[in-house]
Amino acid sequence: MEKNGCLIQNPELEEEIMPRSADTALRHLETLMAIPSEPDSRSTREIYNLLCQAHPEYNVSIRTLQRSLDDLSRKFPITAKQRGNRQYWYWMNPDQWFQVPAMSGSAAFMLRLAEEHLKPVFPPESFRVLEPYFKKAEDILRGTDLGNWSERVALIDRGPVLKPPPVSDNIREVVCEALIRRKRLQVVYRSRGEASSRQMELHPLGIVVRRGLTYIVATAWDYNDVRHFALHRIETAKSLLERSKELDGFDLTEYLQGEAFSYPSGSGKIKLKAVFDKESGVHLTENQLSADHQAVVLEDGRVQVEATVEDTEELRWWLKAFGSKVEVLGPERLRQDFQQEAERLSKIYC
Repeated sequence: MEKNGCLIQNPELEEEIMPRSADTALRHLETLMAIPSEPDSRSTREIYNLLCQAHPEYNVSIRTLQRSLDDLSRKFPITAKQRGNRQYWYWMNPDQWFQVPAMSGSAAFMLRLAEEHLKPVFPPESFRVLEPYFKKAEDILRGTDLGNWSERVALIDRGPVLKPPPVSDNIREVVCEALIRRKRLQVVYRSRGEASSRQMELHPLGIVVRRGLTYIVATAWDYNDVRHFALHRIETAKSLLERSKELDGFDLTEYLQGEAFSYPSGSGKIKLKAVFDKESGVHLTENQLSADHQAVVLEDGRVQVEATVEDTEELRWWLKAFGSKVEVLGPERLRQDFQQEAERLSKIYC
């Protein structure tokens, strides 16, 4: 029987043969991803254990894996060095992994942006796999107009530029791996302001980068409340074999559309009413705080703003940044908080 130009010797076996072929291709891909680049290397046993840890259902023997590695080494630039009776595998000459001669300038430019801005959310091992592409993109862009584009474009935030605390590649790798594989994560974590650390079991739900800091969004133990854990406060991390607990109905995009990272005060929405001086308030006649945002220019040039907003610490930090250039009129509780803040400041600077 012929199907799509291919001769099927036994049509009854077609449904069985196709899934096996797909499984083999996926197994080979996972095997290639488990091999580090030179000068690092992994033994056949280490690669086997890594695959078994990532996929408990892995049902191929180590001898079969060895044959697969030997076969892959004839098709890909991987090789092994002998140490005793063990072979240690690695990718050789990373710049020659994949040639991309047809890469366009636009594609190279997009890869340059990805390298600069996506590194915090990429698993380090996956990011290293892309390094040959980044280098190829850099070679293509060198000396071109697009190559100079990054020197003419900038993204800035308000306030001083703070250098984020370092996060080890190992911790980032383990956290990303647990999230990708949907495995539980055992960490030793030191909360902000705490002198000592404690061991926790987390169920990862997502990774968020905010103002240069990377957080893992997760639940802890058997609780259902979603919390944020800064990666730079994780001292050790280990991906467990057990599958992480799914949170019914959780959607990271919807979650972030709320006030999750704005530190809500718990009082809900408030009707903010404040008067800004002319220079500070002019941008609020163009930008809006909410759907019901209203900005009125008063006779003296000041701008009175009214908007329904969530009462959060982020809102208070934003208002305090204006100092004496803003007067909070309402709600009354918020105005009292700013009056007390002004009294404390007067004691410091009097």
